[in-house]
Parts: sequence; structure tokens; C-alpha cells
Amino acid sequence: MWKLSFVGFVLFLSSGITRGAVVEKVAETANKQPTLMAQKVPMPITRPQEVNEISSKTRVESISPAAIQTLQNCTNRMDTYCYDCRSIVMCALAETPVYQGVCPPETPFCDSQYNRCAITLGDPIMDLLCQEGAQLCTSRGYFPDVYDSRIYHYCAHQGDVMPVTYRCPADYIYDSYSQGCKRIIPYDCSRKDNKFVTHTLYPGYYAFCRVMGGTHEIIPYKCRDELNFAFNTKTNACEYQCKDEGRFVDRESCDHYYECYRSEGGYTYQRIKCGEAYHTYDKQLQKCVPYYAQCEPEVGWD
Repeated sequence: MWKLSFVGFVLFLSSGITRGAVVEKVAETANKQPTLMAQKVPMPITRPQEVNEISSKTRVESISPAAIQTLQNCTNRMDTYCYDCRSIVMCALAETPVYQGVCPPETPFCDSQYNRCAITLGDPIMDLLCQEGAQLCTSRGYFPDVYDSRIYHYCAHQGDVMPVTYRCPADYIYDSYSQGCKRIIPYDCSRKDNKFVTHTLYPGYYAFCRVMGGTHEIIPYKCRDELNFAFNTKTNACEYQCKDEGRFVDRESCDHYYECYRSEGGYTYQRIKCGEAYHTYDKQLQKCVPYYAQCEPEVGWD
């Protein structure tokens, strides 16, 4: 394990060197390390190319394994250690670390065997798992992937940067209730001959499962305002869906609005018409105001 002697480290600190220089010093030692033995790790799936591209573009720091969110305690410690595979902590007896944070770009990985920043961890698989954007385990258990709904991870411990990763088959997504894969069928017509069904993900869309002789056909439809309405298979009609309390614009009519309020553990609503002639509902002011030009609803205007 790489350590600085007590006297040397104190002199090093008293020379007025900055924390940035400390990181540079760590980087200088990286090329002197011996070749590492390849470690046996779980063989997770390779992340899809599009996920890698998104990760490199967005640089989401909140899920980066390099973010040390808790100040480390270095009391009576005179050493350097890896917090995770991309961040390092340097201690010099005092409670506050001399440095804690990411390894420099030229040596982006922290090798826990030698407790120093390095160009590589000695294993391409581990380097891939530790790349920026890898999913960090914030607690133990199963987690859906932050980019791909088909991928989920199992974290054995908090702080892990190498969770066991699983990918669901095509047409399946991770289901948090069953902690497994759930098949996504746009319109499930099983045992629904000549009946309406709603879309699995988007209730504003629906279809008729028509059966004529030996022919099966799915005929799709949508509510005129598919964003705020959902098809009810019991009434075979599109119904407005309140998402919160308050007044909301009627996208199909200029002079109407919906008023939603809580009722029996859910929401109920009223569709209200502006009381005065030549008035329209203003969604910014949330009230009916006079208008002096022809109004065009957001949807359904032909």
C-alpha cells in the first residue's frame, strides 16, 4: 500500500502546496505501479451503445461514482485510500482530509489494491464498469437503470459501483413490484374478442379487438385530448383525468375549463363554461377574460 512517511508528508503539507497539486502528485505515481492481476468480477451485460453516448454527453454528476457526498474523517489516519473506483481520500492525522475527490483525468481510476490513482484498474471489464456515468448504489436492493427501462441492477451494498446488471428481453421492461421483467404489449386483446382495450402505457389511446370468423384485427383509436383524457372500458368513453386540485384549461373549447377537487380519496371535476358572452378561459390567469378575436382551441379545431 502506498503511504507517505509522517515526516515527509508533514513537510510536504507545510510547503504550501495546493490541493490541486496534491492530486497531481498522486497522478505522477500512477505510472510506477506494477501490472495488476485481473480480478474476478460478475460478468454484467455490456451497456448499449446509446446509453454510453448519453452518459458521456450528459455527465450526470448525481449518479457518478466519483461524487463523495460525505466528508471523510481522517482523525489519527496518515494514509491514502480509495473511496470508490474513481475517487481518493488523503489523510494527514487531522479530522479533515487533505484532499477528497475525483482522480485527475489522466489517471481517472482509483486502484484500491495500491490506494492510488491509476490509468487503468488492470481489467477492461472493471474499467468499463467504473466509467463515468456508471450507476452508483445508494442503498441495497434492486434498482431500475437510469437510462434504459429494460435494464435493472442489484446492489449488494451501499456505495457499490459494480452492481449485478440484468437486461430484460425485447418487449419487456423492469417492473419494480415484481422485481423482474414485465412484458409490454401495446394492446392486450387476449380474451377480449370484440371489446375495447386501453393502451398498456398510454390510457388516452385505445383499440377495438375485432374478431370476424377466424380473422383477428386490432383497430386503434385515441381520445381527442389524449394528454388529459383516458378511455374507460366500462363506459366505452374518454373521460377527463384530474392530476391535481385547481382549474385547468379545456383544450377542446376556448370558453370552458375544468375545476378539479378531492373527493373520497381521489379527484372529481366539473366542466364549467365562462358565464359571460365573448369570454374565454385564460390558463395563465386561471379565470375567464374578455377576448376580441376568434379563439382556436388547442385540439379538435378543424
